[in-house]
Amino acid sequence: MNEIVAKRVASVGLALQLALLVGLGVTVVGALGTFAGIGGAKDRAEAAASIIGGVSQALRATMFSVPVAFAGLILLALALRDGRGRESWIFVASCVALCFWLLVFPVGTVIGVIGLCLLIPRRREFMKKGDPVGTDNDRAAPRRV
Repeated sequence: MNEIVAKRVASVGLALQLALLVGLGVTVVGALGTFAGIGGAKDRAEAAASIIGGVSQALRATMFSVPVAFAGLILLALALRDGRGRESWIFVASCVALCFWLLVFPVGTVIGVIGLCLLIPRRREFMKKGDPVGTDNDRAAPRRV
């Protein structure tokens, strides 16, 4: 995979990681709607219906967002495995995405911890050839020592 393709695949992988953020947001909205429905319920049946609706919304959001984000994680790993396409913005965005994985307990927490443990020690690989901002690494001037 050449560097341009690796950068594009990494970008697509990071874009798919946004599905996790959207899923977490919908889960929070579902939980807030559940609590509002419980507070405004006149009897137990209405409160139970509110709980069922909110929980199903949260589960649907998780059911659709986690597989999409996981596919993005796989694309990102494939793009970065051979050292191509590594730029500082990809490193930062990957760290942020892995921090969101930490919130998806229990499997996402494991994915987030392992991903951060693999990514953070390699942060220097994302800042190559003296390029302080991590863009256009191949044409950057060599760093003076």
